[in-house]
Amino acid sequence: MAKSAFVDGERIRKAHSVRRVQSIFQHLAVRLARIPELRYIKIFPERLAASNVLSHDGKKNPVVKVGAEGIVGVEVLVDESANSLQTSWSTQIICKRLFPATRNAWETV
Repeated sequence: MAKSAFVDGERIRKAHSVRRVQSIFQHLAVRLARIPELRYIKIFPERLAASNVLSHDGKKNPVVKVGAEGIVGVEVLVDESANSLQTSWSTQIICKRLFPATRNAWETV
């Protein structure tokens, strides 16, 4: 299956387990990519992670550990059945920039 046009393999990636990227994930990933502090965005089943640092465990996942020094990151859990988003973030600027991207029908927790 060809990857989506917005998944460039550098800034925005998707996990191998993600077959089809839902529109809310695409919308949030594009919005996260507009935040200069977030260099890496990865789409997983039911969540997105974005950070300025990648893990060194061979998986190259964005590091989103809250409170870690030098880390700017966010993890967004997406519950499509309940139209709800839940986040953990390491800085307030990300939250302010991300949530204007969500539709009115989505609840943020």
